[in-house]
Amino acid sequence: MKSYFLKRITSTLLILLGVLTLTFILIYLVPGDPVQNFTGQHADAQTLSSIRKELGLDRPLFYQWMQYISNVLHGHLGRSYFTHENILKNLMERFPITFFLALLATLIGGLMGIPTGIFAAIRPHSIWDKGIMTLTLFAISLPVFWMGILILIFASRLDTLPLLNTFSSLTFNLILAAFVLGIRPTALLSRITRNQMIEILKEDYILSARARGLSQKRIILVHALRNALGPILTTLALDFGSLLSGAAITETIFGIPGIGKYALTGLGRRDYPVVMGMVLFSAFIFVTMNFIADMIIYTLNPKLRVKT
Repeated sequence: MKSYFLKRITSTLLILLGVLTLTFILIYLVPGDPVQNFTGQHADAQTLSSIRKELGLDRPLFYQWMQYISNVLHGHLGRSYFTHENILKNLMERFPITFFLALLATLIGGLMGIPTGIFAAIRPHSIWDKGIMTLTLFAISLPVFWMGILILIFASRLDTLPLLNTFSSLTFNLILAAFVLGIRPTALLSRITRNQMIEILKEDYILSARARGLSQKRIILVHALRNALGPILTTLALDFGSLLSGAAITETIFGIPGIGKYALTGLGRRDYPVVMGMVLFSAFIFVTMNFIADMIIYTLNPKLRVKT
């Protein structure tokens, strides 16, 4: 257990270092002068030189990289070029909103996807199974922001939701956005649950349980679903991490002041410290959720414990 844990911690740290380095290099290679982006085209050379020196942009790239790593290790992601505000502080102020949005979307995915997958699994190759798999494939393929835009259009044009009266309500927007973001997790969980359950329902111990006269409900919920939980919980954890770090467009569409919208605003005005901070913050969230998912699999799978 200890060796496995240390290996995962090491690989997680290496991934974060790789993400930081790659993002740093890519931003450095972006055409244009970041200083001129917020000073304007009419700033004189002396002003530009002074600001570059103040920001440390006049120093060699390797030094800038080392300085950024040092700042990150001390919990400092830098300051915005435009607002001069602390980036980590801004992210942490907006994080609870995004966290709630991602959590709600993940819950929607779990509560809708798992039962749907079970329903399809106990009727394999039926019209219900084929219909559910077709719908889930469509849901996975459909870009999330398209669904968000469609919901806004139908809600406002067809008056199916009291959007015009309550659009200023953050709670209402969060619920709408959560349903949009929950579509993909629902589809993924439905397919994974269905595939896992079909395989497990063929196992000898399931046939034995049926021979003993156990009810279908008990067989499904107690024996089959429990043994299918590993991949399902892993998918839930990874979906949650993806939603935390990838809800930028949805947050922007629904006017939700989360970390995604903050990052997209920074990207739009080439506020590179904000972009760097958000990428690193998102990578940290994602690898953390991946680590948690691995620990869940390790705990639930005795074969892994024997190997380590």
